[in-house]
Amino acid sequence: MHLVCTSLRDIKAICGRSIFYVRNLVLRNRRFLKDLEKAPGNETSSAINVLAEKCNSQSYLEIGLHHGLTFEAVNISSKVGVDPKPLFCRLRLPNECRIFKATSDVFFSKNVEKFDFIFLDGLHEFGQTWRDFVNAASCLTERGFILIDDTVPCDRYSAIPNQFISYQERELSGLPQNGSWHGDVFKIICILSDYFENELAWFTFFDLSNPKTLVFKKVNQSFESIIQKDIDFKKYSSITYDEIFSHERPSIFHPSSLDDIIKIIR
Repeated sequence: MHLVCTSLRDIKAICGRSIFYVRNLVLRNRRFLKDLEKAPGNETSSAINVLAEKCNSQSYLEIGLHHGLTFEAVNISSKVGVDPKPLFCRLRLPNECRIFKATSDVFFSKNVEKFDFIFLDGLHEFGQTWRDFVNAASCLTERGFILIDDTVPCDRYSAIPNQFISYQERELSGLPQNGSWHGDVFKIICILSDYFENELAWFTFFDLSNPKTLVFKKVNQSFESIIQKDIDFKKYSSITYDEIFSHERPSIFHPSSLDDIIKIIR
């Protein structure tokens, strides 16, 4: 039998890491809690409601619920939410709302429904978000929309896919901690630009405090090509924040405003 001896230094390091992580997580969650005190919903739910009304969306799927601020305030009659650990009281929701306590991969593997509007706000990691995007496309209605959150990091530290390392690097740089973390979701836009210009349309709302990207298929095109195309993921894994955001609003993101998109979508 082998005994593992943990020194006092090791214990302090583990405790310090845990305290550091919790402190930054509190900073990140504080914004949600402040929004909850002010009024129901947030800028995301407001944007979704405007788009949903314009397009007469009747069914809604949200991946990644967190405190439920967006999900609760979306005004679509049929709503489904997915999160392995939702951080809100589900009793506040109407009976017709359904919550699945599961990972997105598990949910999509069993799902047979179609949705008019899908909001992706799960794990802020490129590989997982792309998998969510492909799965979402397979259960989207013919004229449906996918809204991807966190596609524009606020700086290079926020773009680090590992949340703890993101917080750590920001602190080591001397910048104030504000809980910002977007991960490397932005790489999905690079894939769309390289592979799907003919099939898909997308626009990034830079007028929001946390920009998001709306994706829908072009007329007479199909989502099937998203599943079929062979994509070189290694190429995108190595892309850095500085490569993409050397300019404030990269053209491949198709920068726009919510008001402009409302005027052109069908």
